[in-house]
Amino acid sequence: MEMNKSEKKIGIVTMTSGENYGNKLQNYAVQEVIKKLGFLPETLINTTVKGFDLPEAELSLIQKLKPLYILMALKIRINKILLIKNEGDQIIKSIIWKVRNREKIKEVKLLKKEVFSNFFKSKIRSSDFTISSNNIPFEKIEEFEYFFCGSDQIWNPFYPQNSMIDFICFAPEAKRIAYAPSFGVDHIPEYKKVFYKEWLSEISSLSVREEQGAKIIRELTGREAEVLVDPTLMLSRDEWLSIASKPEFKIEGEYIFTYFLGNKTNEYDDYIKSLADLHSYKIVNLLEIREFDYYSAGPQEFIYLINNASLVCTDSFHGAVFSIILKSNFIVFDRKEGKHSMGSRQQTLLKKFNLEDRFFEAVSTSGKYNQTNFEGSEDIILREQNITWAFLKKALKF
Repeated sequence: MEMNKSEKKIGIVTMTSGENYGNKLQNYAVQEVIKKLGFLPETLINTTVKGFDLPEAELSLIQKLKPLYILMALKIRINKILLIKNEGDQIIKSIIWKVRNREKIKEVKLLKKEVFSNFFKSKIRSSDFTISSNNIPFEKIEEFEYFFCGSDQIWNPFYPQNSMIDFICFAPEAKRIAYAPSFGVDHIPEYKKVFYKEWLSEISSLSVREEQGAKIIRELTGREAEVLVDPTLMLSRDEWLSIASKPEFKIEGEYIFTYFLGNKTNEYDDYIKSLADLHSYKIVNLLEIREFDYYSAGPQEFIYLINNASLVCTDSFHGAVFSIILKSNFIVFDRKEGKHSMGSRQQTLLKKFNLEDRFFEAVSTSGKYNQTNFEGSEDIILREQNITWAFLKKALKF
C-alpha cells in the first residue's frame, strides 16, 4: 500500500553539535518547511569529527613558518584559551580572571550546553541513529524519500567536520536536494576542489544561500545553482515569536543587544559603548562569557532578545536575518575567521533587502544607527518565499 505524503520522511543533513543560535534555529526552520510540504522531517545526527585526513595543503610548510602566520595563529589560540572576545582585553587580566572564575566558567558552559540540548530535544525531530563519514547505516537510509542538505555553513571547507556526508553522498543521486547551504567563505582550497566538484555534480537539485556560493559551483562544475533565502525567512514573525522565551535574567530599561561570533575590535567596542552612553542604554553581550547570565541564554531567548532590543549590533548572518524578520534596528559589522572573510553572506542578504546602509562603515558615516528602513521587506520576503517554494516543489516532483 502506498504511503501518504505525511508518512514519507525527508532527512535533514546539517550540523547537529555545538551551541550556535543560528544553526539551531535554521534547523528548526528547515524542519517546519518540510512539514508545510506535507512530509515528515527527521534531522540526522551527524557525528563526523574529522572529514578529511589530508593535510592543509593550502598553506605550505614555508608559509606556516612565516612570523606573520605564527603570530596570527598564536593570537587566535590565546584568545580561545583565555576567552578573550574584545581586542582591548589585556592578557594578564584575562589570565587572572579565568583562574579566579574557573568553576563558574565550567558551570555556565555546562548550563549553556544543557539549554541547547533541551531545545534540540524538544523542538527538533531527530533520528534514532547516528551517521558519519566512517559509519553509514544504509538500512536506515532506505527509509527516507529524500534528503535535504542545508542550511547553514555545512559546505565550509575550513570546518574540520566537513565531509561527503554534507553532500548526501550516502544516498541515491535522485534523493539529494541541496536546500540553501552555505560555503561561508569565498573560495575552496585547492586540495578540496576535486572532491567538491564530484560531490556537487551528483546532487540532483542544487541551491545555495549566497551569490558567492553559486559562483563557486559554476566555476567548479559549470552548473547553475538557485540562490535561495535562508530557511529562517520562510517562517513569519508571528511563528518565531510563538516559540520565543523571555530570559530569566532581568534587563532594566532599553538595551543594545550584541551578538559577535568573531572578536570585537576596539573601534567596534568604543562605538557601541558611545551609543549606549548617549541613550543610557544597557548593553547585553550575548557571547561574552564574563557576563554569566547572558551567556547561558538559549535559542528561544535569542529570539526574544532581538525582538525587544533598541538596537542589534552583530557580525553574524543570523543576527542580521532575525533583525530583519523581527524588524529590529541593527548594524552589521565585518567578521573574519583567521584570514578568511565571512562577509559574502551578509552582502547577499543586505543587498537582497536593500539594506546595505546597515553595514557599520555606512552607519558610522551617516549616523543613522537607529533608522533601519524596513519598507518593502515583507514584499521581498514573500517574493523570496515563493521562489523557494517553487524550487522545493520542483525538486520533490510535485
